[in-house]
Amino acid sequence: MCDLLGISCNENDRASRSLKEFGEKFSDTNPDGWGIGFWKDGKADIIHASKNDLKAKKSKLFRETRKVASSKNFIAHVRTQSCGKRDEHNCHPFSFHDDEGIIARDWIFAHNGTVREFDPHPRAKGGTDSESIFNEIMDYMKEYLRRGKIHGIYPALLKAIGKIFKKYGKRITLNLLMSDGNMYYAFSHYAPDKICKECSAVNWDENERCVQCNNNTFKDHNWRNNKPIFMKRRGKAYGNVILLSTGKFDTPGYADDRNWEKIPRDQLLVVNCGEIIVCSDPI
Repeated sequence: MCDLLGISCNENDRASRSLKEFGEKFSDTNPDGWGIGFWKDGKADIIHASKNDLKAKKSKLFRETRKVASSKNFIAHVRTQSCGKRDEHNCHPFSFHDDEGIIARDWIFAHNGTVREFDPHPRAKGGTDSESIFNEIMDYMKEYLRRGKIHGIYPALLKAIGKIFKKYGKRITLNLLMSDGNMYYAFSHYAPDKICKECSAVNWDENERCVQCNNNTFKDHNWRNNKPIFMKRRGKAYGNVILLSTGKFDTPGYADDRNWEKIPRDQLLVVNCGEIIVCSDPI
């Protein structure tokens, strides 16, 4: 299963060390492509692996990109082929530009998970579920904003993700990072490692009781693709930075490399300039 890295900073940063550690740790298990997305003068810029340069830690282009790319926001991805061919067209991240101007700014998106029996989107250039789901989300957002019943990107994105679940069901795995270069959005829907003994539900409340039947006994359950998004924060004394990743790795310059925490499951996290702005109720 692929791995994601998101970086939100309070000022333009090269993020070279975090990208280096991420690429070195996760490219052996994700050898089928890589990509780094960032913003230059307000425009999305994405560097992808070439056909003969798919493993990040062995890629000269990956090394050169992480050394020179400078932005407040980054989205990086290393790929394990599961859907779509093993080529550069299926490497994340993906970008979106709205020619109608309903959604301002260029967007960058990367996904970790599986959406089975997805509908291929006509704008998709590759064959992945991820690219098609991204385009569906953007279409839903545009539709809601065009109608004028929803005002603002955040509520439109919440509703769009909810519609994805309504269409495909919650058995999909949907870890996503997306940004317009200003605000940063992270959402984590992964299979939990325990289920209710009575009804096999996967959600429980703050008192560790099943939200469906109120039972308080659970059993372990091993799911495929069971991978959350972790977060690490660096405080104001060091320049506000938030790292978001599906895997923990050493982060030079941080006070405590052990201090990774899961972001809340099924809640949309909004980050700006290395600070958390809001975290939604569960979708």
